[in-house]
Amino acid sequence: MKEDEFKASELAVKAQVSRDGPPLVFIAWKPHVTGLFTDVKTLVKWVAWPAKTPTGEAFRDWLVQYGYERPGKKEVADTTKTII
Repeated sequence: MKEDEFKASELAVKAQVSRDGPPLVFIAWKPHVTGLFTDVKTLVKWVAWPAKTPTGEAFRDWLVQYGYERPGKKEVADTTKTII
């Protein structure tokens, strides 16, 4: 079982990749509450950390490796031509 962890002041999330059972499980902790998730979008909604804070941005950047696509952060391919 492979584990990866994100820690902040009042937030801790552990990602576990296993061979048996669900392929990816997130265990999230906020003060006095623990949650178990298999879906990244549900995890982000449950954490409810604002994206414009340093912790929220770092958390979402960490989730990109697990398939999370940040709204408004998609890379645009430069396929346009400039006509002068």
